[in-house]
Amino acid sequence: MYRNHYVLLLLLIVFTVATVPMSAVPIHANDLAASEFGVNSHIASRYNNYHLLEWAADVLDQSGAGWVREDFHWFWIEPEPGRFQWEYYDRMVELVHARGINIIGVLGHPPGWATPHPHDGYSDVSFYEPNAHQFAAFARQVVERYRNSITHWEIWNEPDNPQFWKPAPDPIAYARVLSATSAEISLVAPEANILLGGINPYDTAFLRTIAEAGAWWSFDILNIHPYVDPATPEDNGGMAGTAMANMQSVMNWAGQKPVWVTEYGWSARPSDRDPAGSTTEDEQASYLVRGAALLRAAGVQRILWYSIKDEVHNGYGLLRFASNYDDYNDPRPALTAFRVLNQRLTGATFERYRYDFQVVGEHGNTGQQNVYVLRFVRGGETIDVVWSLVPGVILLTADQPQARLFNRDGFDWTVQAEGNRLRLYVGQTPLYVVQPR
Repeated sequence: MYRNHYVLLLLLIVFTVATVPMSAVPIHANDLAASEFGVNSHIASRYNNYHLLEWAADVLDQSGAGWVREDFHWFWIEPEPGRFQWEYYDRMVELVHARGINIIGVLGHPPGWATPHPHDGYSDVSFYEPNAHQFAAFARQVVERYRNSITHWEIWNEPDNPQFWKPAPDPIAYARVLSATSAEISLVAPEANILLGGINPYDTAFLRTIAEAGAWWSFDILNIHPYVDPATPEDNGGMAGTAMANMQSVMNWAGQKPVWVTEYGWSARPSDRDPAGSTTEDEQASYLVRGAALLRAAGVQRILWYSIKDEVHNGYGLLRFASNYDDYNDPRPALTAFRVLNQRLTGATFERYRYDFQVVGEHGNTGQQNVYVLRFVRGGETIDVVWSLVPGVILLTADQPQARLFNRDGFDWTVQAEGNRLRLYVGQTPLYVVQPR
């Protein structure tokens, strides 16, 4: 890919930097089936009970996720120079790949000893800019170790967020780290795909500066985090359409990239972005599906929910926090919604928005603009994802004499066409309308 030629040249110009236990039959990353949907898992770094990693991997498997996102934090892996802690990561990679799930590895935050900030704890996490060469050398070791298992690597998390880049976001500094790290990775894994650290797509200034700094071709995938909570997926022109329009405005002059979303979500209790906790668990489950459908329709290739499980102070999880970080016994409705989403839309291609329906019945206030019908195709079937912001009834043009309907929670039934129309009772909970092609 073009990036590989670029980064090899960059290495010559800029600088020179002086066995993973697997299953009995190794599963290589290129053998895994492609899937559009995933979840932020963090089981090796956040829910880090070694003896419960298998339970966590089983939960991921049962969710239907095709992708997970795992933090490979420098401060965790190398707390002191030359002393590495690989046990959790080796075990996580083994377990996740044994279940056929792809991994996005986030090459993340450094230890205090690797940053210039005098008040950083020696082995503690730091969010200050590390020495680019040192960070790149660390990344090279991680990627080389897991080369046969992981082909997608994200450089930092949210470098435009002041929480994760101190003392303030600096696109020029991030461009240095990105370019150096991408170049080092290409030496040991030229087939690797590099993701930009997930950025806010509603402000393009940070991204434009990265491009102007010469780092645009140091990554392969434009990675965004289109959070809008507590707003709905459709508010303010729609999370997906607005985000993609902004990204396209940059790509039109900087160069085209595939766009992935490695975090999106809504918290079902008070959170950093929504202190009032205005989203219910039922709304969270519906927003998960509606957001994913809108993002796919906008052209996003991969979409990962944040996250598999609640944190102490945030309720974004498919599972509640329950008794502690290691408790996977308390699922939310969003977990079922995520599983059904994977069943219904994995492998499906977005075709078009449909407007061939009529709003009828007693709910006359359900205007056409409140109804969403997104058509996807997969093999020998069409799948329409349908919802309405105001409950009502629509008559949707039918392709066949009958259709099979699945609700958000996976229950299904058959509807007979009335002439050439399907009578559908629609609301904020999405439906999947499946018909033969």
